[in-house]
Amino acid sequence: MDVPGPLWLRQRGSLVSFARCFCRGQDVLTHPLARLHKEVVDFYDYIKPRDFEERLRGELVQELKNFCRNAFSDAEVYPFGSFPSGLYLPTADMDMVFMSDGYASGRPPKYYTKTALHRFKTQLVANKIAWEDEIELILHAKVPLVKFIEHKTGLKVDVSFENSTGLTAIDTFKTWRAQYPGMPALVTLVKHFLLMRGLNEPVNGGIGGFSVICLVVSMLQMMPEVQSGNLDTRHHLGQLLLHFFDLYGNKFSYQTVAISMNPACYIPKVRGPSRQPMWHMRMLIVIVALAPSKGVFLQEPQPAFDHRP
Repeated sequence: MDVPGPLWLRQRGSLVSFARCFCRGQDVLTHPLARLHKEVVDFYDYIKPRDFEERLRGELVQELKNFCRNAFSDAEVYPFGSFPSGLYLPTADMDMVFMSDGYASGRPPKYYTKTALHRFKTQLVANKIAWEDEIELILHAKVPLVKFIEHKTGLKVDVSFENSTGLTAIDTFKTWRAQYPGMPALVTLVKHFLLMRGLNEPVNGGIGGFSVICLVVSMLQMMPEVQSGNLDTRHHLGQLLLHFFDLYGNKFSYQTVAISMNPACYIPKVRGPSRQPMWHMRMLIVIVALAPSKGVFLQEPQPAFDHRP
């Protein structure tokens, strides 16, 4: 008798039949961690980007690049975040940055004012990239955005302005992905966990994809068995997922500790960078050194997987 699997898996066959087929006849359902590992593997195979999704998003990027050159002549958009890193969900927003050629060459920014954001919105409507009622300006956030739905693909796009940090992070993500092959599956599952609860948008009090990646990688960096090579991240996804929720839901002290990615360590909040004098006690703090002269200071609400009051 087959054991019922999760809803997304029942559409493709029972958990028992899949697991036995996947393991070439070996019944792995006798061990809970093995069962969980196989569910994580199958979920990732089910939801990871497909070739047609890559093509669709690539065509959208090229369309927006052409639009910017035609509408502004001295600026272009560049994708960053989950799409170029291959860590996006099927419904994920496209993160892009609008940069003037001068800023990209090291000169002062040109398009960073509220006027520039309003002009960008006007051009989106004029060029029929998006309908006016599907464009939103986020003017008072730490990183101002233009959010819109591209009407041909239906994809949501978030455009920031004159900020190269996200582009610098792409190579960092790729390095982490090569170092920890199991990381994409864990990141994808945690992202979906947050999406189901409406906690995946920083502007709405959620936690962003960049922070999720940093949390997963930090956990792996701080595990001796992973660093020594005794635990292959690809073959212990169930164990790592439980460790993730236990670490950030039960053990990690958001009140007293910040996360440093490079070097990999935990930092007492009292020793935070002097340029950030207010280390909110209930906030998640992540410091990422992307290059010798460039870094990111992330400050997010206490994540949803923290069960403590």
